[in-house]
Amino acid sequence: MIKKLLYIDILGFSNLVEEKPRKINMLYRIINFLTVHSHYAFKTIVFFDTSIVYNRKDPVSDYDRNYLVMYACEFAQDLFPFSWYYVSEK
Repeated sequence: MIKKLLYIDILGFSNLVEEKPRKINMLYRIINFLTVHSHYAFKTIVFFDTSIVYNRKDPVSDYDRNYLVMYACEFAQDLFPFSWYYVSEK
């Protein structure tokens, strides 16, 4: 098994829960709408302050490996601009 793993940990999550509990719902809504959940090549596990994204099938070529890494980077990029905007101070 060859897995490419994207591990996202939301730093300061417990402080966010204590200080801005309404922002948690916004953050989870953002996570739920990410394209990673509907991508055929990946599975996603989300629990508390952590998201794990991994490939369903093992890569068999350099193209496959590059494809998986490229999309993992895009999934991370999809998350952070929106989550930062919605949970930061305004």
